[in-house]
Amino acid sequence: MPVIGAGLVARVAATYAGAALAGWLFSRLHVPLPWMLGPVIVTAIASLSGARVAGWAGLRSAGLIVVGTTLGLYFTPEAARQLLDHVPLILAAVFATVLIACAASLLLTRTSGIDRVTAFFCSVPGGPAEMCMLASRYGGEPVPIAVSQMLRIVVLVMVLPAALTLGGAGRDPAPAPQALTSLGLLELGLLLAGSTAATFAATRAGVRSAWLLVPLACAIAATLSGWAPPAMPPALAAAAQVCIGTQLGLAFRRQALMAVRRALPAILLNVGILAAGCAAVAALLAVASGAPLAALVLATAPGGVTEMCLTARSLGLEVPLVVGFHICRVFLVVSATPWLFAAMRRIGLIELPHPLPESSRGAHP
Repeated sequence: MPVIGAGLVARVAATYAGAALAGWLFSRLHVPLPWMLGPVIVTAIASLSGARVAGWAGLRSAGLIVVGTTLGLYFTPEAARQLLDHVPLILAAVFATVLIACAASLLLTRTSGIDRVTAFFCSVPGGPAEMCMLASRYGGEPVPIAVSQMLRIVVLVMVLPAALTLGGAGRDPAPAPQALTSLGLLELGLLLAGSTAATFAATRAGVRSAWLLVPLACAIAATLSGWAPPAMPPALAAAAQVCIGTQLGLAFRRQALMAVRRALPAILLNVGILAAGCAAVAALLAVASGAPLAALVLATAPGGVTEMCLTARSLGLEVPLVVGFHICRVFLVVSATPWLFAAMRRIGLIELPHPLPESSRGAHP
């Protein structure tokens, strides 16, 4: 069992303390999504500058359990019924996002020199780990994919809250959470304990994204059954966001960015094309359905599930709508990506490298 030195513990403590301080400062400045955005920015700057920052992945996992539970508490029976009414919009948004990603991947190849296999998995908004794993079957380069996926998530976290706030979203503050009684605290403790146990079981069974999705499912089930605490304490929700934001910032490593430095302008252009295309889809869906544009922009944005849903919560937008869109998008995109990749190969838009890596032989489809 590895020994954890006092120096490492001190670095971890200093990193999270600095991240929490940044979150507090951002909250005092009334920056949207302060408890995540502050830690992301300060930790990323420190990491890229060569400072000896460090984190603990277990805190991010704990933060995801808290965030998943928090988001699930928004799913009242009425919200669930409204979400079911939006299923056609969700499917249309997923289909449009995939088409935009395919087109953006072809442009990324032309503007960056990144091979087409790697550019495809750079562009599909399915998450860094999932896209790197799928790309390894076909000879894709993991570093550009990881950098592209992480850059897209962080850029959208930085840009979308401010852009939506300037556009008028979030001007009416979200209602203050109810104060928790002793019974509410007991209910919350039981819910978090049950969610944690279920999450550990799911991770051991190999369920992807279990740290967010399982607590979310447990909280939704509790809320729809009528048994759930009224709200998550603000301090606990803020601490969870600090843990998640810190880990996002730590993902920015100088070596990885230097490895793709020549392609960075093209990667950022790729992020902009994806974001603009998805925003256009949101505008069309808003006109067709009458749903709020700001909520649909977040719901269709090619960012991370956690980050976009927390933004909706921070701005007081329709959290169940945003959660539903993103969960369906992640499931459908990750499931369909191998088949879409195969279709693009058949029509000659993607050519596999030669020779293929050992892990890709026999891969399907």
